[in-house]
Amino acid sequence: MSKRVIEILIFSLIWLTSCSLQDDPPEPFYDNFLSSKGLFVLNEGNFMAGNGSVSFYSTDSMKIYNDIFSNANSRPIGDVPNHMGIIGDRAFIVVNNSGKIEVTSCQTMKSIAVIPGLTSPRQILFINNNKAYVSSLYSTKIIVINPENYTIKRYIDIRRTSESMILYEGKAYISCWSGGDELVVVDTSSDTVIDSVKVGHEPESMVIDQNGKLWVLCSGSYTGEYYPELVVINTVTDSVEKKFQFGSKLMYPCCLRINGTGDTVYFIERSIWRMAVTSCQLPAEPFIRASGRNFYKIGVEPESGRLYATNAIDYQQKGFLLIFNRDGTVADSVKVGIIPGYICFKQ
Repeated sequence: MSKRVIEILIFSLIWLTSCSLQDDPPEPFYDNFLSSKGLFVLNEGNFMAGNGSVSFYSTDSMKIYNDIFSNANSRPIGDVPNHMGIIGDRAFIVVNNSGKIEVTSCQTMKSIAVIPGLTSPRQILFINNNKAYVSSLYSTKIIVINPENYTIKRYIDIRRTSESMILYEGKAYISCWSGGDELVVVDTSSDTVIDSVKVGHEPESMVIDQNGKLWVLCSGSYTGEYYPELVVINTVTDSVEKKFQFGSKLMYPCCLRINGTGDTVYFIERSIWRMAVTSCQLPAEPFIRASGRNFYKIGVEPESGRLYATNAIDYQQKGFLLIFNRDGTVADSVKVGIIPGYICFKQ
């Protein structure tokens, strides 16, 4: 959840607690639908309302299944599910404001374990079968967990808060998003900080391209103090190779993603933009225009290259998952939950 969205949701909290939203009736739970190919959508829900949910879109049947966690477990998932990682046949769902990770079966969505007591967890990064890192919006420590027994192993003090993380060649690159302008580099064999790289203001999301270069999208600031930047890092020297500065401090790009072949990046700045990794400048025209839609998160299916985007509408009512063909035309649109956010592909 971005700072801009958090502000909107805090101001709407009084309204949310004084009246009840008219909701759709619960959907039936269908056996075996999770055995198909598809993707999970984490619906963040209204901040502090505890109405987050999980949806699954089957790319085999082109059907959407909503509220799958609550249907499988007869309880809500919690307040602001923010990120999801899959290892083997288990899904680890990071529930930010509830301070926990829900571990479920990818085939049934039944709960396997809960890792509680985390300080504002944001994202999870699997290092190997026995180690994963969890970033934090409010703590300066990376949480190291054991995905096998669901325990906290240790903490890595990076002296900054953290957000996006990516693993490459034995190093974890960790962005310092909230008010920061750095990446912290951690040696994953020893869990120690070995370097830091100064980038643009508020590095929000990252990808690795086909050449092993690290692309970092820096949102600038929602108050308009800094220019947003797209920064390219040499992962051998951990130094900045290129910077692309956006044209206005009022722009707020987010959600950098890359296709399966690693040659094209996508991001949101109101509209959806596409850029080849060989390009010498930012794109001049959007790939998919917003046209009244409130794009919130995107994902690129690794195999097909098909683009998925969520439309949060007004951050109050249930939103939509949009499926685009490779040429940018709409292939499908399905209703999901409130503030549909992170998209996780089921391989």
